[in-house]
Amino acid sequence: MKLPTDQSIDIPNDDIYLNDKLSRELEVLNIVELITKLSNPCTIAVDSSWGTGKTTFLRFLQAELQQRDIKVSYFNAWEKDFDKEPFLLIVNHIVSKFSEKESDVREIKKRWCSKKYADIRHSHN
Repeated sequence: MKLPTDQSIDIPNDDIYLNDKLSRELEVLNIVELITKLSNPCTIAVDSSWGTGKTTFLRFLQAELQQRDIKVSYFNAWEKDFDKEPFLLIVNHIVSKFSEKESDVREIKKRWCSKKYADIRHSHN
């Protein structure tokens, strides 16, 4: 299955919302306000039908957070949809983005693989 090509809009650093045809700035700023007030980890889900602008919204959010010097990791799950180890891909991406040490990435991969295979062996006993 071939996924549609990326037809994303340009989000210039000097004017993030220049091409915001759906007027999402207020919603983005509300989420940014929420994120900046959090004191504990949090998960935020963006859920809507295909083609309604979720990716563009998240790219606006990413740009806004980056302008405020907040670290952001963008991972497009659609690009990796058919991979055998999606969880490992996500963890690897996050650790690679935020860790200063390559050894952290290798350690997570090692632990994930040993746990995965241990679970498989255990399930057959």
